[in-house]
Amino acid sequence: MRRLNLNFRKPTKKEFLRELKNIFFIVLGCFILAFASAAFLEPFNIISGGVLSIGILVNGALEPAIGFAVTDIVVAIANIIFWLIGLIFLGVKFSLRTLLSTLLYPAFFSLLMRTGFIDLLGLAQLASYKDNISYLLIAGLFGGFFTGAGVAVSFLGNGSTGGVDVLSLILAKFLPIREDIWSFLIDAILVIAGVSFYQDIIVCLIGVLTAFCASLAIQFIYIRGNSAIIVEIISDYLDEIKEWVENELGHGTTIIPAKGGYSGQKRDILRVIVNKDEINSLRLKIADVDPRAFVSMIQASTIHGEGFKPLLTHSMRFLLERKNKLKEEEIHNEEHSNEL
Repeated sequence: MRRLNLNFRKPTKKEFLRELKNIFFIVLGCFILAFASAAFLEPFNIISGGVLSIGILVNGALEPAIGFAVTDIVVAIANIIFWLIGLIFLGVKFSLRTLLSTLLYPAFFSLLMRTGFIDLLGLAQLASYKDNISYLLIAGLFGGFFTGAGVAVSFLGNGSTGGVDVLSLILAKFLPIREDIWSFLIDAILVIAGVSFYQDIIVCLIGVLTAFCASLAIQFIYIRGNSAIIVEIISDYLDEIKEWVENELGHGTTIIPAKGGYSGQKRDILRVIVNKDEINSLRLKIADVDPRAFVSMIQASTIHGEGFKPLLTHSMRFLLERKNKLKEEEIHNEEHSNEL
């Protein structure tokens, strides 16, 4: 009988702190996203995509009949339904990565929406001017910015906000269209539904502007926050610096043979890629080991590979697996037809 391997490797201190940081970013991102929803988007019924738009549309249909707002309840139910769909079609690993956001965002949103926190910040009075296009525009712009900021911070924690993004991933898995295109189409359908329901083209246009601001915020915060630094070092003490980088920072290094253009002297260049929050530690170490070292630094927008961002996103991995499966089926069919 085959024995199961139940030996689990104990995480190192660096790995534990990294996971702790990721959880912090996910929690913070969910709170910022919930704040954007409760303070700016929900009070003005701004449809810009995502589960919040579903909640706003359903609430617009039900609240006049039942007498109380159900936006947060619909958001929570929709998030759970999408998570269960993801569990079925995308697997346990993906679902576990989105479980924290699936639970936290609706909880934060409901808490902010049904308590006086927004009143304490003086933002509740914005909703009393919902018929004023200037206030509507302000709510849309700030709502879009904070929405993008929340999503970007969650991404920095290697998390996902879940929601309708699950549908985009599933559609991209089974159909030959990229995830970002499906995401755009789903958001566009929600915006069109909002126009049809509220019969207000101005709110629709501001919803599009909100989505655009969110996209800009994601690009600005996530790309800058996820950037890394490529460092090249010329020193007489490369071995000591190399050992410190590998042992203390946990990054691999590369030795590049070089030759001085003027002197003709052969030297080695140590190349290492570090995160932005590690650059000061590296700088201090180099200065301590060799104050006369020559160091150049280049900022990279993003780095993929071990110790950094994964090379494949979830959707890219699913598409690659589907492509390989279709190729195997094609080969099998050809072999079967040849046998006949």
